[in-house]
Amino acid sequence: MVRLLHFHSVIPDIKLNIKGREKQLFKPVVRIFQKTETLAELLPVISNYVIQKREANFSTLHAFLYRAVKDLITDRQTTQLESGFIWDYIRNNLQGADVPGKALS
Repeated sequence: MVRLLHFHSVIPDIKLNIKGREKQLFKPVVRIFQKTETLAELLPVISNYVIQKREANFSTLHAFLYRAVKDLITDRQTTQLESGFIWDYIRNNLQGADVPGKALS
């Protein structure tokens, strides 16, 4: 609705301290509501969302695997790692139990 009322108005650009997908999501909203009272209500909501999303991403399996391979490369000082070595590292550092009859689960 705001954009329809101000169709010919130029919305000034702003600089944000977020990057990537977060910036794509929130920069247009912040630009529209800059210099308004609504922005004061939006910023804590945006900040809370970004924090929760980053915390959720930090505890995923992909994040664990990334950190594990990065640590192994640093420790061994080579980018060539045997899959068995990676598997043993994961089994020793990740919570879980073996499934009987399935060696790689």
